[in-house]
Amino acid sequence: GITAGTDNVTITTNMATWATSVIPTWLSLSDDTGGTGITTISVYPKANNTGTTPLTATITISAGGLTETFTVTQGINPTTIAGSGTPPTANTYVGAFWRATETGERILRFGIISGSNIGNWTASVVWTDANWAPGDIVLDTDQLDISSLAARGIDFSSVIPNGSISNAEDYKLSGFAQSVSGTVPSGGIITFRIGLKSNFTAYNEFTNPARYAVVLLSYNLNGTPKHQKIFIRQGEGADNVSTVSPYNDVKWSPYNVGNYDEPNQYGFNKIVDFPTKAGYFYQWGYGSSTTPRPIPPQDPQNAAFSVAAPHNYCLTDACPTGYTVPSGTTTGDVASLIPATATISSVYGYYADGYFDRRAIVASASNHANSTVSAGNNDVAYRGRLVFNSVTNASLFFPAGGNRIVDTGVLGPNLGRNGHYWTSTPSSSNTTAYGTSFRDNTDFDSETGSLARSNIRSVRCIKVMP
Repeated sequence: GITAGTDNVTITTNMATWATSVIPTWLSLSDDTGGTGITTISVYPKANNTGTTPLTATITISAGGLTETFTVTQGINPTTIAGSGTPPTANTYVGAFWRATETGERILRFGIISGSNIGNWTASVVWTDANWAPGDIVLDTDQLDISSLAARGIDFSSVIPNGSISNAEDYKLSGFAQSVSGTVPSGGIITFRIGLKSNFTAYNEFTNPARYAVVLLSYNLNGTPKHQKIFIRQGEGADNVSTVSPYNDVKWSPYNVGNYDEPNQYGFNKIVDFPTKAGYFYQWGYGSSTTPRPIPPQDPQNAAFSVAAPHNYCLTDACPTGYTVPSGTTTGDVASLIPATATISSVYGYYADGYFDRRAIVASASNHANSTVSAGNNDVAYRGRLVFNSVTNASLFFPAGGNRIVDTGVLGPNLGRNGHYWTSTPSSSNTTAYGTSFRDNTDFDSETGSLARSNIRSVRCIKVMP
């Protein structure tokens, strides 16, 4: 625990005497016989950890002919780490996601490590909201060798077909470790797993849509420590990121829109089944129809995606019942996503949702390296931008699904680099509307002005609030 005295380790013994190894100065040790003849030994931090590295001690207690050895770690206060920290590489995981009923392994790989980032590293659970119980989030570095991965149907080298990759829910983490550590050489990869010990039983799509936590990766521990936050989310309900009115009334779906013509293509009504999947593209209007027109994210390469006047609005129905397309502004920003407040920020990278993190990461169809999994089919998934609140640690991921080119239907040049999303806001012209975009090196609101309604881009829905 970060806070003094709030978490402790207890050992009980029925021996009259016992002894411990040397206790470091930052820990306190006490005992309570309780009048039962059973001695309880309690160990806890004396003060808050205000430093930039976790405090760790290994303690041995001896009683009679038996010994018990355990490790105590006091994590870092994540609020002392500005923003999301410094990613150790350009190809880094920025978050992990589970549905409310999911607890399976998520595999996070940070590579390739070089320069001042080599050496000792740790990853620790440093913050959870009130919906978590102690020990709900566990970490380990087990079963990450080639043979263990292959046995579990996980592939990082494009050898196993995408359809044969195993389900993360079939593999759970054992133990109760809140912290893991290792040493990474130059050219090596920092790798560990995160799993959950319980379903989110208090989940409610409307009143309790997600619970959040933070795992902190600390590296370069042989020199000046560096840190990166990994934002944890369990729960697939629509939720807000901002706590500032009126943006706190806007609740975002964690998924892109799927195929309107086949609502259950991904197993869920009109939406995809994993946050990293691109889903289908849409145009703001098509001919005189008001029916949404889904355009596949990969196949086929089709030249029939042109638009003819008049451009009738047709995006709202693309969303599931109870959801709609968010509004925008004249600068292209989705105002309800990124309000003008210092607590809302974003970071670009990979997202471990049980789909992306089990597959080989390859170049996208538009040749952006190390950006894409399941390339070449309509289950394609991408790295992207994670929006987060630095106070509540609520988070929301958007894949960089790119776009398709008007009139030709050819896949655009930015699949795996940019995310292009429609808003529901028309311009003064009857042929244009507003959208928003992000790039690998820029936040949302990187696109200004209105766009031709014939543009082919992604849709993300918000829940309609009463």
